[in-house]
Amino acid sequence: MSKSKKVENLAGFIGLNAAHTILMRITNKPETKHHLEIEARN
Repeated sequence: MSKSKKVENLAGFIGLNAAHTILMRITNKPETKHHLEIEARN
């Protein structure tokens, strides 16, 4: 895997993790929070 592809994959991972973390903070539904916590860990 090339260096640029590794950076692209890492950026995608960081972006998705940040999105899940933000959504966990602003959502009010407990079932959604649980689902987002599991996805953020993965």
